[in-house]
Amino acid sequence: MSTTSATTTYVEVTITNKSNIADSGLYLFLQSQTQIYQIDQTTKIASVYTPTGTGTSATTGKAPSIALSALKDQNGKYTFKINQADNLKSGRLYFSDSDEAVQITTTGATLDSINGPSPTAPFIF
Repeated sequence: MSTTSATTTYVEVTITNKSNIADSGLYLFLQSQTQIYQIDQTTKIASVYTPTGTGTSATTGKAPSIALSALKDQNGKYTFKINQADNLKSGRLYFSDSDEAVQITTTGATLDSINGPSPTAPFIF
């Protein structure tokens, strides 16, 4: 569902968990082909993630994720919004029982690559 606030248009995502995995142990990752998104726990808005590192050597680590339990609103629903100003035309929303399911490689404040889960990963996604 697409909603509009006074100045911003969003795509609202509502999630129902019937996985038998606790909400606190189920993590979400949102990515496009070239961007990874951070879902803010306070505002529940997904926006393009920019690494905060410095230097010139590449570092690989886990991509930003959020536990499903952090998205619960006052009505007991799990929702977040994607700001359409970020130009997300298509992407993938991964659910995993590991907060390390998606890995990224960065050089300083530049995102070099996004590596989604492997089909042989030792965790559920």
